[in-house]
Amino acid sequence: RLGGTAFCAIEIVTVGGSGGDPSTSGAGIYLYNAPDNTVRNCVARNAYDPSNGGGNADGFASEGSPRSVFEDCVAHGNSDDGFDFWQAQDDTLRRCVAYNNGYDPDGNEAGDGNGFKLGGGSTSGGHRVERCVSYRNGTRGFHYNEADVPVEVYNCTAWDNPRNYWF
Repeated sequence: RLGGTAFCAIEIVTVGGSGGDPSTSGAGIYLYNAPDNTVRNCVARNAYDPSNGGGNADGFASEGSPRSVFEDCVAHGNSDDGFDFWQAQDDTLRRCVAYNNGYDPDGNEAGDGNGFKLGGGSTSGGHRVERCVSYRNGTRGFHYNEADVPVEVYNCTAWDNPRNYWF
């Protein structure tokens, strides 16, 4: 968890099996109140939060971390969402991939199951999502999640999700 830190780069990191501590989110890489950071060439996989039925174990999460950039990252096998931008604004995602999110370690549905959750909470949205791919997630490929600032999705692909795009 990176909290309150700005202008940092997290590069070439693989995080696997996060979760299980009830006092944390369970996310693989979690930016919390940490503006202007870059996460590049990272993988977050197989996060599971048993204390919440898998509901807080995202691959990547950005909460209150405006203007952060996620490039060339992959989220798969996480029990909640691949990428979760709850209460986040003005982040950029480029060439990221989300697949097989929304399932517990035994393959049962768990958490929200979005590949990319692009809003929610008090004020959220304003993100730019470029050339990202989302497939085989439990619920949705790309979900605006009631972001109140418009989200721009450019040249993205989704398939084999129960709902590919929900805006």
